[in-house]
Amino acid sequence: MNMANGGDPLPKALPLFSNEKSAEDDEFSHIQQRILDITDHLLEHHYLLDLEVLYYECVRSMRDIDKAQIQLALNDLVRHKILINGKALTRQKLLENPNRQRILELVRMEPGIHFSRIKAAINKESRTVQWHLKMLVKYDFIREEKFGNNIVYFDFLLNKQYDRLHYNLHKDGILSILKNIFVQPGITLMALMDKLQLPRSTLMRKVKTLIDEGLVKVSFLANQMMSLVLAENIVPILQPMLATRTLA
Repeated sequence: MNMANGGDPLPKALPLFSNEKSAEDDEFSHIQQRILDITDHLLEHHYLLDLEVLYYECVRSMRDIDKAQIQLALNDLVRHKILINGKALTRQKLLENPNRQRILELVRMEPGIHFSRIKAAINKESRTVQWHLKMLVKYDFIREEKFGNNIVYFDFLLNKQYDRLHYNLHKDGILSILKNIFVQPGITLMALMDKLQLPRSTLMRKVKTLIDEGLVKVSFLANQMMSLVLAENIVPILQPMLATRTLA
C-alpha cells in the first residue's frame, strides 16, 4: 500500500475524502480521532511513523469501521499534514501544521496559559486542541504543568523558577495589584484598596495568595499588614510587561 506523498491507496473511483468532517479545517472526525490515538500509542515505541504499519494497526483495532473509511480518514490526515507521511516525525515537520504554530505562539506569548484560553483562541474542538498540545509536549516545544486542578502550558525552555508568577498573572486582578506595588513600593493595603476599588476581603485574598507564592513581601506592625513590595527576583520579569500597560 503506497501512501507516499499523500497518495491515495484506494481505487481511483473512490473519493479522496470520506463523508466525515474533513481535516482541512483541522477538526477531526470520530474515525480520525481513533486513528490519532493509535498513532500516539505507536509513536511511544517507534521513532518513525510508518503509515502502512499504522493502517494495519487501525484495521486490527477498529474492527467496527470499514477498511475503506479507515483509509480515507488516514489519507485525509496525511494530506493536511496532521500526520507526517513515512518519515521521521521531526520537530521542524511538526510545525508544518498551522494550528500547531498558532498554539506554540500563544504559549510563548502567554506563558502559563490555560487549555480553555488556547481552545478559544484557535476556535477548534477540544480533542483537536488536545492532540496538537500532546504533540508539542512530546517533541519538547512546550511543557505541561499542573497547579491545583488547572493544567497550563509553558515554552519548554522557559525558566521554571517563574512558573508560579506566570500562572498567577492569568488570574483576574493580579496584574493590576502587582503593577501598583511596582509603581509605588511600600504601598499600604488601604492605599491599594482605594486605587483598585476592590472589596477588602477580595483584595486580602488576592494579596495573601501573592504573599504565599513568594511574589510579594509584606511588613507588619502590631500584627497589621502595613506595606507591600515585590519580591526582588520577579522585578526583572515583570518590568517589561508592566511598562507596556496602563495602570489600573
